[in-house]
Amino acid sequence: MRHGYKPDNWNYVFDSLRDNRQTMCFGGNGGGKTTVGGYCVAKALEENPGTVILCFAQDEDASIRIQQPAVFKYLSPENLEVKTKGAYVKYSEKNGFTDGNFILPNGSKCYFH
Repeated sequence: MRHGYKPDNWNYVFDSLRDNRQTMCFGGNGGGKTTVGGYCVAKALEENPGTVILCFAQDEDASIRIQQPAVFKYLSPENLEVKTKGAYVKYSEKNGFTDGNFILPNGSKCYFH
């Protein structure tokens, strides 16, 4: 979240999200849609306490293999592997987030379906 390279074309997504409730990202395989989506989900959860986000994939395998790592990659270090009262974040590369969801210390929740 704090370091790394953000391609210039991501600014189109960020600008669109500032002005619209929905944004469509089109492109072929390897176009970066999942990566920018993971970044936006992590950012929204961390910056907006109590937010609930639902992430949908074609099936559980695609969610664990593609979508969940993209979100996990952009969670801030202080939110990783958290297990406290009201917060639970447990992730493994093999199984994704435990039970397909997590709760951040700020009360934000993310569910993968």
